[in-house]
Amino acid sequence: MTFADRLRSAREEKGLSQEAAAALVGVSRQAVGRWESGQSMPSTANLLRLSEIYGIPLEELCGRAPASLAEPRAAEDERILQLLGQERVLRAMRRRVRILRGVVGGAAVALSYAALFLLCRLIWVPRGDYSLLEWLFGNTAARQVGYLYGWLCQQGIFLFCLLLSSLPALAGLWRFGAVTFSGFVLGLLLGELLGPNPAGAAQGMSHYGWLIWGVIFFVSVLLGLFAELRARRRQAKNSAGQNR
Repeated sequence: MTFADRLRSAREEKGLSQEAAAALVGVSRQAVGRWESGQSMPSTANLLRLSEIYGIPLEELCGRAPASLAEPRAAEDERILQLLGQERVLRAMRRRVRILRGVVGGAAVALSYAALFLLCRLIWVPRGDYSLLEWLFGNTAARQVGYLYGWLCQQGIFLFCLLLSSLPALAGLWRFGAVTFSGFVLGLLLGELLGPNPAGAAQGMSHYGWLIWGVIFFVSVLLGLFAELRARRRQAKNSAGQNR
């Protein structure tokens, strides 16, 4: 009995139609029909699901006979088992690639923020009589720089945004990290350039950089979430297409 025959026999013994089996697996009826006619083979995930639905061990469904039986396996069944093993290896490799991509993405975003922080210090913060640590992280030194950058540093917002971008990137959401970092940089530049308001200096409103930066960064957060959602939908669509 071939693999396709075993699939059809197992379904019929369970009393399921092709439509019912397809609904339980989460694929189209045509996909089940192709499996049972030998035109294609289910993925590892779908094969495991079929094994659960039909109540048949995976080895038996794939044609692996018990050790006590001397009946040799058909060449087709041997090939199926080999392909399943290869797919498991590929899935493990994909998981490692995703983890590595997350580590690299999170590190890249964090280092980008660190480079921006250091660049702003070099451009705007005078070395003065500060120690190296005071020059890098001290609020006293930060007060002497551009209003927006100094405000972001003193309020801890710079560090908060670094974590907001890099932690999701570390978890694999590198698109979100990249978009929000770009929004942070754009908001910082435009806020420093367009924020000064000489007309409002007398009323204590000499700078609107915080508002410009805040709006741009908030929009970048929304765009980053949209980019991740769109990527997930595309991946789900591609995965569904492979199972049809």
